[in-house]
Amino acid sequence: MTLADPRKVLEEANREKKSEDGDDGLPPITKIHLDVVGTRGKRYQHTFVYKVPNLGDQVKMAQLKANYLPLGAAADLNGFSIVEQIAYLTVTLDPKHLPDWWDVWNLYDGTPLSALYKEVTDYERRFHGSSKAGGDVRGGEELARENGSDRRGSGEADDADVVEEAPAPPQRRKTLATSSR
Repeated sequence: MTLADPRKVLEEANREKKSEDGDDGLPPITKIHLDVVGTRGKRYQHTFVYKVPNLGDQVKMAQLKANYLPLGAAADLNGFSIVEQIAYLTVTLDPKHLPDWWDVWNLYDGTPLSALYKEVTDYERRFHGSSKAGGDVRGGEELARENGSDRRGSGEADDADVVEEAPAPPQRRKTLATSSR
């Protein structure tokens, strides 16, 4: 009977833990602390329990967005951004650990919503191994282009690779309405 090298046992345990957690060894469920002062001077403070969304959670977010944005987009970017943040936070925050003031549909100040959204998406990026902060979480194709891989997944880009761009949406014709009096 031989004894296992303790270093190898520890390395193996760390490898298994890292595969369960994110690429940086971060847990999928964590606490995110928010402490911001809104535009009207009110202080919003709480520690939220956050879960990095899995594929099922992403489908739930898509369903919520489809309910509020039935044609895929709001009339303005601000409306789209608010719906995106509300859908994401509704699915990823533990409802048992929400403060009394957290009623996103009745807030008059978007500061706590956007500040928390930034914090949790930054955490999600770190969980998935990206150290970049800010902005929206990007999809696989965008990351692949950024990392220089083509759609075939070669992982290497050269000058001969061609990246196809999506065609521009068709232009709407302007209609002139005339009134007959």
